[in-house]
Amino acid sequence: FEISRARGDGKEKIEVCKILLFGKGGVLEGMSDDRKKELVEPGYLFKKREQEIRDREQELERQRKLKEIVEREQKAKEEADLQKQKIEKERQKLEAERQEFLEWKQKMQADIERKAETSRQELERQAEEARKERQRIELEAKEKAKQEKEAKITYTGTSTAPMGVQKLQFFCLTLTAVLRNFAESGKLEEAGLTFENFDASTLFEQAESEAISWHTWSEWISSIVEKEIEAKSPRTSTVE
Repeated sequence: FEISRARGDGKEKIEVCKILLFGKGGVLEGMSDDRKKELVEPGYLFKKREQEIRDREQELERQRKLKEIVEREQKAKEEADLQKQKIEKERQKLEAERQEFLEWKQKMQADIERKAETSRQELERQAEEARKERQRIELEAKEKAKQEKEAKITYTGTSTAPMGVQKLQFFCLTLTAVLRNFAESGKLEEAGLTFENFDASTLFEQAESEAISWHTWSEWISSIVEKEIEAKSPRTSTVE
């Protein structure tokens, strides 16, 4: 700093004194750097304050945007959780409906199988009854045919007297009974004989000629049949 001082004689006397501003012992030793810079660069503090305000506003804006982002993320997360819960409820509902459908399907399948089994058993029962009925009819037909075959044993006797006809009929019945016993025992079939091999009228005339009493017809006819069986038997033929 230069300090000018005027003297009374009109002459200017210049006294120069130096004032130390910076450094140790300087006037500005305790001044802040911003104050010091303000001295060198006027308006520095104003600009700095404006910059700080802008920085603070930017920081607030950044924090606001960050908060919005966080809130949006939080909201999106909550919405995602709600959507996830909704989807889970829908999935559980669909799973319950699927399980209910499967149970219904299994029940229906069981009912169908049960009805099918019942129908099958009913058809088998009807088939068994039909088979038994067919066997019964066949047996009745065989029995009828057998009876018709046995009934073919006729007689041609010459006697026309009532007593003679009745006697011949009784002889035919006795012959039929004896032949049935031999047939049931299988002896007639083994010998290859049938009822037709024994003519009632011929045997009756033979019995009459031999004076065989009607009380012994059964034994006499049995002996005749046994002789015929022995004559026709394959074992007898082999021995001979």
